[in-house]
Amino acid sequence: QGRNVLRLINDTLELSDYQKGDLKLRIKEIDICLLLEDIIISLKPTLEAKKLELVASCSPEKLVIESDSLRIQQIITNLLTNAIRYTAKGTITISCIQTTKSELEIKIADTGAGISWQNRDRIFEPYFRSDLSKVNVPEGIGLGLAIVSQLVNLLGGEIELNSEVDIGSTFIVRIPLNFVK
Repeated sequence: QGRNVLRLINDTLELSDYQKGDLKLRIKEIDICLLLEDIIISLKPTLEAKKLELVASCSPEKLVIESDSLRIQQIITNLLTNAIRYTAKGTITISCIQTTKSELEIKIADTGAGISWQNRDRIFEPYFRSDLSKVNVPEGIGLGLAIVSQLVNLLGGEIELNSEVDIGSTFIVRIPLNFVK
């Protein structure tokens, strides 16, 4: 419970900092493939506990970008954590791919509960949780995707959602390979 309260406080503060324009970026070179490996290792116990399969790929094998490592890690971790949370069985896939000479695409797909059409416009709003999430998952208060959306925006990117109820969701994040202020 203590960790949940701390996470809630930190998420609320981060959202507030973003809204005030106080969120600072630390731009440096990042090897996305190594970062992805570290994130997957940290989530492995949760995946194993739910008996979910995670399929990951990164291309090219050494994919170096200039961005904020912590913010990229938050984006990927929040999206993967949601995929795990809302997937009872099946597979989660993540790919990090250089799609053009200037763009990185991070795609996370799950075989989970999905998001209804009527909730898609609001899913990135702070504190919003779809009807499915209230029924199936007791934890979380609806800040994760709001933070992801704002971080993606802060990094000069965009996020796309494709989803079908009872089939799963795919989140696609596109950000520049080299962050420009």
